[in-house]
Amino acid sequence: MFRVLEGRYRYEVEGRRFYAEEGDVVSIPGGAEHGFVNVTDKPARQYILITPALDAAAFITELAGVMKEGVPDRLVLDAFGARWQVEFPGPPVSRTETPTG
Repeated sequence: MFRVLEGRYRYEVEGRRFYAEEGDVVSIPGGAEHGFVNVTDKPARQYILITPALDAAAFITELAGVMKEGVPDRLVLDAFGARWQVEFPGPPVSRTETPTG
């Protein structure tokens, strides 16, 4: 579950793209392909609840390091995902794609 605390995000869940803004809650079923991106020019924040538990702070911090120069080489991203038992099946969510509904 994601609750937007500040800013505006574009989410993609199983191919459906939509916006979420401050106060919105997004619930994503376990195993569903998903991603999100901040679509503002300012920092955005969200509260993320992951069950079963995952050390989200470590995961996000490590992922930020992997992606600090932009989208990394596929092998680098796959190696990161393997350490966390997470798959990255497609490209990151784009800030410019239009919502689907």
